[in-house]
Amino acid sequence: MLKQLRSVAALMLLAGCSGGGSGSVPHATGSSAPAQIVPSPSAGVATAVLRLSYPARTGSAAAHKRKPRYLTASVTSLGITITSFNGSTTIPAYVGPTSFSVPIPTNCSPPVNGLVTCTVTFTLPPGTFGLKVTALDGANKIISEQQGTFNLVVGASNALSLTLDANTASIVVTPPATGVTLSGTGCPATPINGPGDLSLSCTASLTATQNFTVSLADSDTNAIAPTIGATVSATPGAPVLSASSSNANFSASVGFVMGTPTLTLTPGVAATAGATAVITVTATPATCAALPCGDGLAPAVLKFTASVPGYPSGVYVVNSDSFTVTAYAPGSNGNVTPTLTLGGNSTGLSFTEGLAFDGGNLYVSNTTNSINEYAAGSSGNATPIATITGLNTSFAQPAWLAFDSAGSLYVSNVAGGDITVYSAGANGNVAPIRTIAGGQTHIAVPEGVAFDSSGNLYVANNGPSEILVFAPGANGNVSPSAIIGGANTGLTNPLGLAFDTNGNLYVASNNEILVFAKGATGNVTPIQTIGGVNTQLVSLRGVAVDGSGNIYAANDGMSSVTVYAKGSNGNVAPSATISGASTGLSGPFGIAVH
Repeated sequence: MLKQLRSVAALMLLAGCSGGGSGSVPHATGSSAPAQIVPSPSAGVATAVLRLSYPARTGSAAAHKRKPRYLTASVTSLGITITSFNGSTTIPAYVGPTSFSVPIPTNCSPPVNGLVTCTVTFTLPPGTFGLKVTALDGANKIISEQQGTFNLVVGASNALSLTLDANTASIVVTPPATGVTLSGTGCPATPINGPGDLSLSCTASLTATQNFTVSLADSDTNAIAPTIGATVSATPGAPVLSASSSNANFSASVGFVMGTPTLTLTPGVAATAGATAVITVTATPATCAALPCGDGLAPAVLKFTASVPGYPSGVYVVNSDSFTVTAYAPGSNGNVTPTLTLGGNSTGLSFTEGLAFDGGNLYVSNTTNSINEYAAGSSGNATPIATITGLNTSFAQPAWLAFDSAGSLYVSNVAGGDITVYSAGANGNVAPIRTIAGGQTHIAVPEGVAFDSSGNLYVANNGPSEILVFAPGANGNVSPSAIIGGANTGLTNPLGLAFDTNGNLYVASNNEILVFAKGATGNVTPIQTIGGVNTQLVSLRGVAVDGSGNIYAANDGMSSVTVYAKGSNGNVAPSATISGASTGLSGPFGIAVH
């Protein structure tokens, strides 16, 4: 537990006759200090002998950190500034110096009754003045400071006690041992160290309430114990610690947990995976909590991002040419920068095609016969947390992916002509728990796979240009429960599949998006067809639909994602197009809305 570090200077000012006055002014005990001002009535000014006292520093530097009200061991001088009552350094009828530097302990007496006394002589006319005392280290960095006012009356003694406010230079926020993950180039493994705005480069991810310890220090790394809220009056000189969140995704508060300053972060009730907020931790000098800061004091501010682990909402695209996954915020249009890019040697991505989400984690297929799983929120050159690969998997150019309600992973093997199924959490060289294959299945060159709300599996059978439907739990050489195919369907080498919230089926088919009504079967006509030169569909691969009914198309030939409004039909122009060098799109193939 930190003890309070409150640098205290206390002063007493005496006004008497010219010549410096008597030595009878008593020393204060621990929190005050005398100064004597002796005015000359004939001249209209007073010769001021300011005696500033502070408690003697004895023992180790560490000991001083544990004793409240002591100046820190690194202070080498005190700066004294006299001002007029209104704050101006120009004092009427006075032309002498207004600023003084008092070396410590060079210009000071040996300790008497536990107090060291430093003397400064100056002249002032009678009146009300401002006084600022600044504690400086050898590099003239401000360790603490305070200002106040005093009334100088000829022939009178005036006492002024000042508690110097500690000036915070460093805020360190340390996460608990478990439950929080730190990431970002501006965020060391532990702790988060400021002050500064690290919100663009430092993220703390958490799913439940977590307590972070907070440590403050001055510019010479002397520890400072803060105060919080209503306890300000009880701990003069201590900085006031506070915290805030930029939005309702997180709440932020500070308090003491077993005597330790603590920042508590709690995800908001409505915060979903990928939700973020900027957390601001501030150490405000005590005086500045109620009044404007002086010129030597300033709040120390540390900002970082808090995040609920997971991938943020948006459109996710597998880029088959660059072996990356890029994501775009909802409503993106034009040459926009991805909100997330996953790619690099450590990712293991190679000849990528399909993707799917399950439990917040991202799965990506590599046609080099592997499927990688990435932890929620992974980006950059992230390493997979699991990889399904090996001879036992029976992979043969795995392409498209889908999960059923039980979390089982379904994979279309383009070269194998089958659908293999893997248990939830599968990893390594594992065998499928089921395989849909054989003459009765009609599967020839399987591409896109998707589930309807009833758990039926839909497979885009590329070679025969048809859509096969299999009942939940289908296994082995089973016949489809339904087939969509024939001249009326308009199907030509179908690839990606998707469903909207009404159960309508969307098919990427030879630069057209065909839409079939819920439960369609046989040689049926699509209820919508998006196709034609105005659509900008070129080498169409994948298709996705968001909760509002907007339709997304991955165009391999144009390295673009085109977006169409709900209900679009015919030769319609996109409502938005994501394309350009900044997008990172390169041979977009699989696409999903998350």
